[in-house]
Amino acid sequence: MGIRVYSPNDWIVRIKKHDGSVRLVGVQPNVHQDAAAFAALRHAMIPEAEIADVDVLRRREAMKVQV
Repeated sequence: MGIRVYSPNDWIVRIKKHDGSVRLVGVQPNVHQDAAAFAALRHAMIPEAEIADVDVLRRREAMKVQV
């Protein structure tokens, strides 16, 4: 097991639930955007009925939105 260095090219998947809570999941940059969303949803283990919205952005773009 190694340590992964995060880069600005990583995908950040923002999963918003119907109750208003938000979960951010990072995904490696070498996967397609749709595959990143699928991997993040699988990793988060949130039932589909609870998901209100899913956004997929590169880390560099996600940091601009948060500021």
